[in-house]
Amino acid sequence: MRKNAGLFDTLIGLLIMFIFTACILLVLAGGARVYKGISEELREQYSSRTALSYITAKLRSSDFEGGVSAGEIGGCPALMMYEQIESELYVMYIYWYEGALWELFCGADDEFLPSDGQEIMELVSVSFEFREDSSLIKIVCTQENNTAQQYVHIRSGKAERA
Repeated sequence: MRKNAGLFDTLIGLLIMFIFTACILLVLAGGARVYKGISEELREQYSSRTALSYITAKLRSSDFEGGVSAGEIGGCPALMMYEQIESELYVMYIYWYEGALWELFCGADDEFLPSDGQEIMELVSVSFEFREDSSLIKIVCTQENNTAQQYVHIRSGKAERA
């Protein structure tokens, strides 16, 4: 009888250890899944918010009378920021083309294709909207399941439609 009691105690101890190990593995698997989801969400937010910050900084640097306009180039939504260098007028285009945010700096009279620019970052979509009667430009950036938007006030006056 005594011999069976020792075997029973050993089996109970092994069963408790097995249950404890299974619980630890379940908690680790759940934690890894949560971490993956959070890191993916942060990556998406980072991309869309970084694009907003980038566009806002470019707009602020061109914030002077007649320095900013919005419209389309080659069927792509675009912001145009003008700059006078010596006696020539140059334009910086920030636009969405083929799933990415692009930038192109060229002469105001130069002809180009949207693919001539420099790709900044991949985004699902970007849109630029402005109201004719105000100096606000609404920027909307979408990255997979995350959409971020921001209003930028043009201090020098109204943004113009190109």
